[in-house]
Amino acid sequence: MDQRIEKPGTRSMNPWTAALVVAALVLVVLAIGSYAFNWKWTGFRGNTLWNWLELLVLPAALAFAPLWVAAHEDRASRMTHLKS
Repeated sequence: MDQRIEKPGTRSMNPWTAALVVAALVLVVLAIGSYAFNWKWTGFRGNTLWNWLELLVLPAALAFAPLWVAAHEDRASRMTHLKS
């Protein structure tokens, strides 16, 4: 059984959340370094807004679309159940 003792006023971070935060920070540092310090090895230099959308937004939208549909269907089924 996992029993964690935490001090009042403190929270532990989920390991997946920590990994996501670290990955986002690394991406931001590499992008800023590419444009501000002319780091050519990053491969970010010369990307257009559309390239950034393909890199970041499109995969996120494809990942969250099924979750949104499932939540919408669940809400619709609960509303139908309440009406009957």
